[in-house]
Amino acid sequence: MLYACEGRDHSTVERFTEDLTAHGGDAGNITAACTDMPKAFIKGVGAHLPNADLTFDKFHVVQLANKAVDEVRRQEVKEGPILRNSRWCYLKDQSKLSGKQSAMMYCLSRSR
Repeated sequence: MLYACEGRDHSTVERFTEDLTAHGGDAGNITAACTDMPKAFIKGVGAHLPNADLTFDKFHVVQLANKAVDEVRRQEVKEGPILRNSRWCYLKDQSKLSGKQSAMMYCLSRSR
């Protein structure tokens, strides 16, 4: 089954369950839901998909983690210049770091 509608509030999930029911489905049979992270979606899943375990999509979880790491790095660079110019070392895939970036990460991992 495929369902799409406009909106980014809790009623989006409600409209989905109404459509599901209209097509012979049962929202109580849904055991998993993967969504973006807005509170409205969390509320909608909780209210309309009572048996669903909620999982957040990987993209948004990684985005939040990267933002948190960068915020900490920005705070710490003010106290320790060793972190200056290290932003992309943390945000890039480790296998794609340049030689200079790899060397920086090596030094940072051994600093206290």
